[in-house]
Amino acid sequence: MLQKNKLTLYIVSILFLLISITSVSAFSGSGSGTESDPYQITNCSELNETRNNLTASYELVNDIDCSDTKNWNYNCSGNEVYCGWKPIGGNTNEFNGVFNGDNHIISNLTINRNTEDYNGLFGKSNSESQIKNIGVKDVNISAGDRTGSLVGQNYGSISEAFSIGNVNGKYYVGGLIGIDSGSINNSYSNNSVDGTNY
Repeated sequence: MLQKNKLTLYIVSILFLLISITSVSAFSGSGSGTESDPYQITNCSELNETRNNLTASYELVNDIDCSDTKNWNYNCSGNEVYCGWKPIGGNTNEFNGVFNGDNHIISNLTINRNTEDYNGLFGKSNSESQIKNIGVKDVNISAGDRTGSLVGQNYGSISEAFSIGNVNGKYYVGGLIGIDSGSINNSYSNNSVDGTNY
């Protein structure tokens, strides 16, 4: 009887683990998330799902308008009524995947997180990440430390990227990247930038 109970407990544990893994990596669009078959992002809702799997590969298949993020109230920690886009990855859970914009543009992204750090389309990327062939334009960002249009703090590889819009932050603020410790190639920013320091 004891052995049967142990077997039942083991099976239940395995099922719970499989359900947990599935829910973490679930993506509503097409693709399997590998470099050879990346998740295909077609809209801002699917873009928002990238935070569910920070080690996968993603690809934009068209331009994306994220105007509605100005009305989002997603995991706000401050007094903001609408805090907008929640950055992909953060200080303790960096983006570690591949994001290929395939020369498409994400426009009208709004972030209003004045009490939070690590802000941008991506909050923080680690040394294994690749972000490439992507433009972000008409962004409107008001946030804390380590704030940029594309990445708040970059440790990975960024190439063929650009940003246009308004960025306001505190310490370590930039048009494209708030603070960089990785590599940036063939990229530019044409932002209005305001910050306290660095």
